[in-house]
Amino acid sequence: MAKRAQRKAVDGRPLAPKAADFDLEDRVWVGIGSFSGMGRADGSAPADGPGRHRLAFVPVARSSVAGGSRATRQRQVGRGFGAAESHRVRACSRPVGCDSMERVGPGSVLRMKPVFRHSLAFVALVAISASVPAQGPARQGQTAPGNHPLMRKMFEAAGTATYSGRRVIEFKRGVERMRHEELVLKSGPRMRIEFPRGSAFEGQVIVETGAERRHYYPGRNEIHVLPARKDEALERLRGLIARLGPQGLSVALEGQAKVAKQDTSILSLRDGRGNRLMRLWIQPSTGVVLKRELYDEVGAVVGLFEFTEYNPSPLIRRTDFVLQREGATIVTPMDIAQRLIREHKFEPVFLPAEGGFRLDTAQLVENLPVPVLLLLYQSPHGPISFYQVAGKVNPERLARLSGAGFKSFAWTKGTRSFVLVGSLEARQLQQLAARVQSP
Repeated sequence: MAKRAQRKAVDGRPLAPKAADFDLEDRVWVGIGSFSGMGRADGSAPADGPGRHRLAFVPVARSSVAGGSRATRQRQVGRGFGAAESHRVRACSRPVGCDSMERVGPGSVLRMKPVFRHSLAFVALVAISASVPAQGPARQGQTAPGNHPLMRKMFEAAGTATYSGRRVIEFKRGVERMRHEELVLKSGPRMRIEFPRGSAFEGQVIVETGAERRHYYPGRNEIHVLPARKDEALERLRGLIARLGPQGLSVALEGQAKVAKQDTSILSLRDGRGNRLMRLWIQPSTGVVLKRELYDEVGAVVGLFEFTEYNPSPLIRRTDFVLQREGATIVTPMDIAQRLIREHKFEPVFLPAEGGFRLDTAQLVENLPVPVLLLLYQSPHGPISFYQVAGKVNPERLARLSGAGFKSFAWTKGTRSFVLVGSLEARQLQQLAARVQSP
């Protein structure tokens, strides 16, 4: 039986089961924009997380294909709700139940190796793309998402809204549902996420500015510095709307409801066949999303977040969006990548910084017949996964992965294989491969 591919914690070692050591960064993105950093509420990344794609590897001198059992992930926004591409992602089986969003936790996505990524947004978006193959005319009473005034207001509010509150994050893992709470303070593009006393993540703090995201882990006394997540889930949703148009996605108003004592309008997003993909509870006066539900292909809720307390006029101080601690170790994705390369004797090659490629995650995919290094980049073109394999890549599986919505390009150098996977065209990935370089 094929083994399941598993991830290491962001720092390269399994996370301890204690609150202070849980990595929220690997969560499923359910959130609104950051859906906290969880979606790794926004560390090493699971092979099947938001934006991650599973490949089948053939060890040298072997003919059988090795790889974890296939799981369809519907994720995104991440450790956090936000980050997944609009299509079905095949990834190594991770604990995040069909990740559809990379990452649920304090604004994050559950990486499910106790590293949570930030939000279910990732999940939601992936789920969306997984169900869009068959398109048909919009149903009566439904409109193109891009033309709906409430949707436009929601997108505008993502980078300008100010509020504080408490929200519940929930994601489905197998048949179980996992929940936690986070305390959120937002001011325009800046966000701070903390966790209530007694939480498994108590003591962790996430601060995002327009330039970067910082995540403090008290148990390890580390501050992980990552690229800014922003409202990745919403941005991906915006891109999905632009690509699929009114025939592929439609939005309908389903009524009104109270969320955290606030009036909201409920928007339902459906695919071309009329299957519900997501529901949004939006405050009409501000465009702020106070609740979101993500659905799988058969209508079950796989991720949600909901505010239980909401303050539209919080008192904000300058230091609220500063995260620093004397004596704490600063850890970057490049630090982790270079350590893994040294320990496992990988080639020290990376994507070029020119062109907007920023390393987001470095992780070793474990329990495979051969070592596999995954470097996940953020870019203007969406997430780009760069795999390095001490063996050969199965071209059949690679072609199947490309058909799932991603394009891929693979090449070999000596006994090693390299694979680029992303939403770029194969020709563009080939051009990018020619620019892979050593630091």
